[in-house]
Amino acid sequence: MSDTIYAAHRGYSSTAPENSIPAFEEAVKHGFGAVECDVWQAREDGGGPQLMIMHDENLSRMCGVNVRITKLTKSELAEYPIIRGKNIGKYGGSLPIPTFEDYLQILETTEAIPIVEIKSREPENEENAISEETARHLTSLLYNKLPGRLAVLQSFNLHSLYRLKPFIRKNTQLLYLVKKPALIKSERLLEYKKAGIAGISAKYTILSSTSISRIHKCGCKLAVWTVDSRALARKLAAADHVEYVISNKIYK
Repeated sequence: MSDTIYAAHRGYSSTAPENSIPAFEEAVKHGFGAVECDVWQAREDGGGPQLMIMHDENLSRMCGVNVRITKLTKSELAEYPIIRGKNIGKYGGSLPIPTFEDYLQILETTEAIPIVEIKSREPENEENAISEETARHLTSLLYNKLPGRLAVLQSFNLHSLYRLKPFIRKNTQLLYLVKKPALIKSERLLEYKKAGIAGISAKYTILSSTSISRIHKCGCKLAVWTVDSRALARKLAAADHVEYVISNKIYK
């Protein structure tokens, strides 16, 4: 029997708008082993880091306004609800942008694993990485709500992962998000491992059974996204033994 964990990509985004409270609730209801979300730091209002959930920095695709989430405070973001996405009409045509605390609260009464993508602006360099204060705040919220829970924190920005490393517990895995084959060569994998990165979260199109085997031989864990083919999901689980399959719709 496979130990692969199926994760809901931005919540159960095949049934509710991505990264919305209903999407996270539906993911839990349908039995996903993990629930993935995307976290941005909004503009501070004097009360410390404000962590909000949204995939894109610009709100135009989901909220219909050409404004960046990083330029608004939590209270200002309340004026821009989600108005697009799967079955939005079922929820009255609009939904609030969730906070990181909202997401954690939904997972609190379940056993689902949080998979949190820490977003940052491009280029993904040290300057654009999350701050030490934000790293401390994010992990504090995580451990206060889900103490003892296995957790995954992932980012395309390695420097964000390095900032998180001093604050994580043993049951938290840092995964480097990649979509270029050059980033999963053996020498790179060993560098990540040496730096305290637990593994890779890779776009499925850059992987083969050979590269998956190489990743595991280097001692790295592997999450694969975004897999909506049941046949591919089963192969990744049964033959390749990947740790996580991230999907919009496949939960077992």
